Amino acid sequence: MMIKAVIFDIGGVLLTDPQYKEFWKEHAEESEELKELFGRGKISIPDFCKKGAELFKISLPEFLKRYNLAYTHVDRLEEVIKIFKKIKTERYILSDSNPIHMPYIKESFKDVLSLAKKVYFSPELGTKKTDKETFNLLLKDLNLKPEEIVLVDNREDCLVVPKKRGIKTILFTTPQQLVKDLKELGIK
Repeated sequence: MMIKAVIFDIGGVLLTDPQYKEFWKEHAEESEELKELFGRGKISIPDFCKKGAELFKISLPEFLKRYNLAYTHVDRLEEVIKIFKKIKTERYILSDSNPIHMPYIKESFKDVLSLAKKVYFSPELGTKKTDKETFNLLLKDLNLKPEEIVLVDNREDCLVVPKKRGIKTILFTTPQQLVKDLKELGIK
């Protein structure tokens, strides 16, 4: 079956990952539900910041300042962006993000996002990349069969559900490996 769509993750693939793991490490377990709700757009920015400040036991302005530093320090991965640009198959982006980080990415990396036919952000979908519903929505929106799609992500846990749905997956490790994996799937 011919591949008709290639979907790239953005953080850790086209851009460096934000420093969110470091930011949350002292409150890893207690913050899980808060992060999940926020990433799905199920909690407002003011409520998220209030609960985050309470969790960290710091002021609201201090929480927002630290949070923005952790989530807005990302760089372009030029070698991977060049690969993405060269792909002749329809290109898309799927990103787990949150309502604060998403506008920053949209504003700061317009040129990267413009390379894709469409960009899907988790807060806009109301789901995350580990949710079955995300791929039901994508398949419906793209009007494609699972085997006509390839998903490239740097996190194995984000490849489990699409793989079960029949979507071809590539675990991104290096640009060289990515080129090799894409070629094996007939994507140049």
